Order: sequence, then structure tokens, then C-alpha cells
Amino acid sequence: MNIIQQWTKSLYSPKDIARFRFQGIGKTILYVFVLTLLSIIPSSIYNSIDIVKAVNDFDEIIDTTLPSFTIKDHKLSSPVQEPTVYNVNGTYVLFDPTGEWTADELDKYSNSIGFFSTEIAYHSNNYTQALQYEMLGDLILTKETLTEYMDTFSDILPILLSLIILASYLFSAGIKFLEISIFALFGLTLSSMAKKTIEYRRLWVLSAYSITLAVTFLMAMDLFKVNVIAPYFVYWFVTLSILYLSLKEIPVKK
Repeated sequence: MNIIQQWTKSLYSPKDIARFRFQGIGKTILYVFVLTLLSIIPSSIYNSIDIVKAVNDFDEIIDTTLPSFTIKDHKLSSPVQEPTVYNVNGTYVLFDPTGEWTADELDKYSNSIGFFSTEIAYHSNNYTQALQYEMLGDLILTKETLTEYMDTFSDILPILLSLIILASYLFSAGIKFLEISIFALFGLTLSSMAKKTIEYRRLWVLSAYSITLAVTFLMAMDLFKVNVIAPYFVYWFVTLSILYLSLKEIPVKK
């Protein structure tokens, strides 16, 4: 039985999951890696789209919206000597070299970025992050040089996104293996409840396939951007339920 068939059977059949317990650990590990890859597809797609959009919007803001400016000696200076607000594709851009505004001004706008006298700040989802110009050291920035930096960053963005997705995949896989190991420990108790005696390595294999339904459900919800209340509770409850049902399918040794 190939991985796709195992995935399909694991969605609805505790009886088939029980049969998988004799499968080699190597194939089970491969299954977990494939299932993890499936689970991160929605978040990887949407996060990549958001990052690309943010970079493109920022590039447009720098290139076509902001007036000429210079950041030197940790201060923003510009021929425009009054606070100004721009709207670029729904993102509000606050530009103020005078020192009248601070990052707190961004709280008035749901999605905004601010170029202030001593800092640059970004506000989204009720969270504001600021970067002081003094953290740039002795670097001198102008509109032209920042545009060049953004062009370079856009060129390497596909590589950066690939590395981010790879790191996310490896981290998620590590978490999955840890969760499966914990589920297998719970399986020791569940097997006692079901009056079965099963080795831990068999329970580990059963746990690996028992997470299939929960992982697939949450992946589908992420794909369609449906908010799930208490997703971790759903994940653990469904997995432990499937694990218990699969244990009940294992015949009692006479």
C-alpha cells in the first residue's frame, strides 16, 4: 500500500490504522515527513503572498510616493517640512521629518507605516514595531539608495522565501515527531483501557497514522481561511480518539 492509499485509509478507518502497526519504522517516518509537508502548504502559500505583497508595496512607497529624504546622523531630513499622510493600496504612509509625530500616531490606522524624525515604524493587526535610526549606525540612507537596496532585496526574495519555507518545514516536522512520541505514551494508557498489550514502537506507528484526520482537517481549514476554535484541542482530541479506536481493533492475545 502506497503513501496516498495509507493517507486515504487513515482518514476514516481505525481498522486499517491498526493493521499498519507492523509496518517498518522507516516507511512510517517517511509518511510523517509527507504529512508534515502537506500540513504547511496553506500557510506557506499565504505567508509567501503576504511577504511578496509587503515588499512590493514598500518598494512602491519608496519609489513613487515619498518625497526626497536623507537619513543621516540618526535623523530624517527632507525638503517637505510638514507631517503628511499618503494612501498606497490601502496602506497608510505617515511621513514626518519634523518630530511632531511618533510611532503612536500609527495606532489611528489599521495598516500603516511611518517614517518619523528618529525612527521608522510599522503597524498591523494592533501591533506596532519600531526601528530607531541609531540602530543603523553610521549608514547614510537616501531615497535613491533605499530604492537600490529594495531592488536587490526583491532579486533575492525567492531564495529567502525558499529558506523560510524549508526552516518552517523542518521545525514543523520536529514538532510532529515530538507530538507522535507523546501520543504513543498516551497510547500505553489507552491500550491498558482497551485491555491490550502493545509495544511502544507499535504505538508510535499507530500514533503517526492517527494524526492524519486532524492534520488534514486543520490543513483544509487553513487553506479556506476558516477560523477553528481551539485548534490544538481539536487536534489532540481527534488524534487520541482515533488512536483509541484503532487500539480497539487489535485482537486480544489468547
